[in-house]
Amino acid sequence: MEYAIAGVALVIVVLALLYVLVRWLWRKGRYGRLLLAVGFLGVLWSIYDAAYPPESFYAAELQRLVKVSLPAEAQFVYKTATYPDIHGDYSACFIVRLPAVAFEKLKVSIASEPTHEAKSFGCANMDKTLKPLNAMANQYTLTKRATREDAEIFIDLVPNLNLAVISWYAW
Repeated sequence: MEYAIAGVALVIVVLALLYVLVRWLWRKGRYGRLLLAVGFLGVLWSIYDAAYPPESFYAAELQRLVKVSLPAEAQFVYKTATYPDIHGDYSACFIVRLPAVAFEKLKVSIASEPTHEAKSFGCANMDKTLKPLNAMANQYTLTKRATREDAEIFIDLVPNLNLAVISWYAW
């Protein structure tokens, strides 16, 4: 209970300080207002970047979690991620089209990963329009699941389209 009261008090103090800062900058005239606008745009950009991560986020997380690098020729077909909750749990999914050589390299690189028999739903949990693609992936190819750093990683390969459906759930 005391942590909740301290949290509410902290929020009130931060909001009061923010109010004082905004009023002070507003009174500074044109340059203060310009600084406020730039700060506001910076906050908006950071929110947008957190809600819609760039392709580099997906490649970096794949490298961190599974130690598999995406080739530079990878073309993103689809990407989505959830915003982390209060505990830092999030899920992400992306689909990439790879050249034939890069597709075989990815297939070989994940072959040594520890796997468990699991039915992956890939991106279908996040976007219901992708169910046919996920059904095709599960029907024709291997599904790899590795657990590293409190995350489950699913890599589904669709060989006839040279697609990799990669998703993970981190907690």
